[in-house]
Amino acid sequence: MENVFSPPLFLRNGEVPLPAFFRRSLGGMEERRDSQNDGFRDGSSGKSRRWMRMSHTWSATFEISNKLGLHARPASLFVQAASGFDSEIRVENLSTSAVADGKSMMSMLMLAAACGTSLKITAEGSDAECAVKTLGGLVSRGFDEE
Repeated sequence: MENVFSPPLFLRNGEVPLPAFFRRSLGGMEERRDSQNDGFRDGSSGKSRRWMRMSHTWSATFEISNKLGLHARPASLFVQAASGFDSEIRVENLSTSAVADGKSMMSMLMLAAACGTSLKITAEGSDAECAVKTLGGLVSRGFDEE
């Protein structure tokens, strides 16, 4: 028997090309660049592919103000808040250039961010702006410890 299941084709940045029936129904959705061409295509050529791209990227820098820095309790609060968003969240310690997944407790603790450390929070997704503002507010308030 022939294998009827075929896994999706993942291309650049983990994106998946849309099936033909979606491409027809999307009409004027944004197109991604084709590997054969550096310009955007209008869909008239067979080499053109449409990509559904609905994510946005936001980032901002915040300073840790609580005395003990990013220890277990604040990291837990951050991860809980970050997990409520659909966006991918990355946190960078600007002193050490360490980067962490904002939805992973262990990853956040590995940042070893003390009081006064600057963190760059980057979110990519449909709710990126809200995620950065919410998480940045948590950091700016000292994780509500004082």
